[in-house]
Amino acid sequence: MKVFSTYLRKGTAFRYPKHYFRKEPLWAQEVTEVVENRYVLLRQRVSVLSKIRRALAEYERFVNQCYSQGEKS
Repeated sequence: MKVFSTYLRKGTAFRYPKHYFRKEPLWAQEVTEVVENRYVLLRQRVSVLSKIRRALAEYERFVNQCYSQGEKS
């Protein structure tokens, strides 16, 4: 099975720029806008959860470091 697609760079924002879709029919632009409005919220949630995960991993490393130093004393 062959997949025909074009890679689109998202950049630094949480949504794809509208100008990527300017050559599409008006109905497709409208659908894309609705879908992007929903996906932007999901992308923001994923970003926040990733930050929380990194913070928890950093905290765990810190706690483990504290306990390993306590054993040496």
